[in-house]
Amino acid sequence: MSVKPLSYYRETYVRSQPSAFCVGCGNGTILNCFVRAIDDLEIPKEKVLCVSGIGCSAWIPSPNFNGDTLHTTHGRALAFATGAKAYN
Repeated sequence: MSVKPLSYYRETYVRSQPSAFCVGCGNGTILNCFVRAIDDLEIPKEKVLCVSGIGCSAWIPSPNFNGDTLHTTHGRALAFATGAKAYN
């Protein structure tokens, strides 16, 4: 497996904007691991839908991920994701 520069992930999968994460927050690391996994598994970002609720962890995919995201209300992320999967 070849090593790709970090800028590759940012340009392809992450929107170019200032980070909303607090200093010392691990959400940026989670976002980086998430997009690396998508790239390593060669999953086209057009086939990925990120569904998140409300709270700090919801900032991991939305608005940072440069792909389809669905931002929902408290406790409803699974229901929305199930509906999206059933539709598709």
